[in-house]
Amino acid sequence: MTIRFGEIVDRIYLTVPLSSPQLMQCNDVLWQHIKSKKAKPQKVDGGWRATFPIHKQTSVGITVAHKYSLRYLQYDLKPTELDAVGFSEFLAVASTFGNASYPSALTAGRVSKIEIAIDFLSKDSSDLLAHKAGIQYSHYFYPVVGGARTIYLGSLKGDKVAIYTKMLPKHIAGHTWEAKRARIEVRRRHLGIPPVELKGIPNPFVPVRIYSISAAQSLPVKPQIPWKPFLQLADANGIAHALRLFPKHRKSLLGHLDQCRVPWWTPGKYLEKWETTVARQLRLHLAEHGKSGVA
Repeated sequence: MTIRFGEIVDRIYLTVPLSSPQLMQCNDVLWQHIKSKKAKPQKVDGGWRATFPIHKQTSVGITVAHKYSLRYLQYDLKPTELDAVGFSEFLAVASTFGNASYPSALTAGRVSKIEIAIDFLSKDSSDLLAHKAGIQYSHYFYPVVGGARTIYLGSLKGDKVAIYTKMLPKHIAGHTWEAKRARIEVRRRHLGIPPVELKGIPNPFVPVRIYSISAAQSLPVKPQIPWKPFLQLADANGIAHALRLFPKHRKSLLGHLDQCRVPWWTPGKYLEKWETTVARQLRLHLAEHGKSGVA
């Protein structure tokens, strides 16, 4: 039996539009925090970004910039890494940005990027192949020193799927050890909706197909199908890359892959409690107070 953990908002970027006076005000506040908290500023296109340590366990990025015709403040945070104390600390910083505070961002802001992830205990990416209909690009990232590869589906600047192995601490009966998990993560960009509307997005995991390399290698296939060369290329650079080199056999190759799906991947059953999950992890109840910011 495979143990699946509930989906999480692994990371989210919230962008709040600013007027010209608000841009100046937020830029001043950002630099006040950089100096008082000794945060390291980073020059970005049109402005500045600072990363603030939160409760010694994670960090939150805040950017204030003017790019093209858009003046904006952007929050970059990992909600599940912020416990109650950490989130209170983050809110204390965010509240100083007036109408661009975090509660305001939940309604007035827009989701520029979101990463939604699901973990599977005792699985890793080394025996996996993955594909998504309509995806034309795939590639792998290999750690410099050991470790399982990361599988990427999709273009560099667009929506993508990432599959990688995480070693996370597990606590049982007073003992702690590193538990291996396969993380399946969907990364959506430019959604253009406020966070309070995230509860209504379609399940992004449904189109993703995951296969076992070992099952594919042992599958009996007729000689006229270039199965072994295809698998070698897919194992090196991903299925989408390999399919482009065998266009005449695309349909038959995908048909054979369907026989090698891993049984523990059932995406149609995921996100059943997404509305509750996103409300809890993003603290959407704070949106009720978002109109109280100072201009």
